[in-house]
Parts: sequence; structure tokens; C-alpha cells
Amino acid sequence: MIDLSAVRVRAKFFFEGERKFFIKGVTYGPFAPDDAGDHFGSHEGAVRDLDMMLEAGVNLVRIYYVPPCWFLDLCAERGIRILAKGYDSSWSVIVVVSLTSAGPKYWMAPGKA
Repeated sequence: MIDLSAVRVRAKFFFEGERKFFIKGVTYGPFAPDDAGDHFGSHEGAVRDLDMMLEAGVNLVRIYYVPPCWFLDLCAERGIRILAKGYDSSWSVIVVVSLTSAGPKYWMAPGKA
């Protein structure tokens, strides 16, 4: 199980605990909405994409829409954090994912648009 600690800002750096955290991020989507209105493509496609990102060393994915729970679960399983920003720039959240023995937990912290 992957343990994702909180990432905090100290001076001009990000830290995860006492270790510097270097963002290695990519933008994901948006894709055309599916029947449920989600903009994340298929589950199988996301699995493939996230596995390739993990192999490349990605640790953060920037998205433009509120993600479905299955996408959060896939990211949590791989230790990939999510930065979500509203497509119309009216909202912004950082999604913190933590895997525990009881399963994943998600916190959404509002940001500035």
C-alpha cells in the first residue's frame, strides 16, 4: 500500500514530511464527455495512461473537471496526486489522496481561481 503524506510549502520548495517533493506532472484530458458526463475517457484507457505515466516518473496529474471516484482510486493505487482546476477557471482544488488499511481517503482543499 502506498503512503501519501501531505505535501507542504517551505520557503520556495515543496516538502513531503522532511523530504523535498519535486513535482513531475502532466496534464490529463479533457476528453469528450461520456454518457455519465465524465471527461476522463474509459476506465481501461485511464489504467493504461496512468501506468505509462508512473513508468515515466509522473507524481501529479492536472485535470480540468471533477473526477469520478474510479479515477481517484486509480491515482491513489499508483501514488499519483491530482491537481484539479475548473475548466472555466472559477474554481480550483487540490485533491489529496491517502491510502489507509480501510481504503483510500480523499480531501479536497479549495484554492484560488
